[in-house]
Amino acid sequence: MRQITIVAGVLTLAVLLLLIFNIYNIWVATVFALLLGALIIVIIGSTQILPPCKFRIKELYFVVNFLDDTGKLAHVKMEFETKPFKGIADSYTDRGLAGTGKIENLKSFRYLDGEWREIKISSSVREGSQTALTTPMDPPLSHKEWAKRKLEFDCIDCFTENEESIVYRVESITGVCFVTLNFDRRRKPKEVTVSEFIGGIENKLPPLPPSSTKPEVFSWSKKKPPLGGDFLFSWVWEQSSQNRKT
Repeated sequence: MRQITIVAGVLTLAVLLLLIFNIYNIWVATVFALLLGALIIVIIGSTQILPPCKFRIKELYFVVNFLDDTGKLAHVKMEFETKPFKGIADSYTDRGLAGTGKIENLKSFRYLDGEWREIKISSSVREGSQTALTTPMDPPLSHKEWAKRKLEFDCIDCFTENEESIVYRVESITGVCFVTLNFDRRRKPKEVTVSEFIGGIENKLPPLPPSSTKPEVFSWSKKKPPLGGDFLFSWVWEQSSQNRKT
């Protein structure tokens, strides 16, 4: 929809330019032409170019488990049901893996015959500051049936600053996504702020309060999140129990 609006705007401006050339002299028309050219450059520069979307996701669960009260060790798990738009796919690529510390112990799984089976990751490619992992699918994924996948990894020294955050990027058309942050009981924030970024435009969403039964758990969900959108979850650490003792 955004691309259609941009094209329609450019065509409208082009028609107006033709009218200007017919009404005003060449110098006035030239000035308007330069302004139109600058506007087109700005529009193109601000347009978000999305990668081709090959898969559809039915439900996605993005879970971060903090394994200590320092933020030095966290375990991330992404579990989802997926299928290609058409035909079959013999591999799946997980993108956007990055952190201020180290990303280690990456494991990819597929649910087959009633159990999770680990699949060897075939390639790891750097895409700017992020990493993309490709996992072969045997048997291939079919567009006629949903298949369950899971990706797990450790974040080491990624959340040690006073103010921290984590980003989830929507890489495939998704029916609904669930994000859960499980903090250590000895160190947890009072709230988690949420921001949505689409095409470089930030939209602040309501902050997340802790669970009423488990104050270390923060949960968030969204139906049909926009493709290419980034969701930023930020928080300020409370003082850890170890620091309070000292």
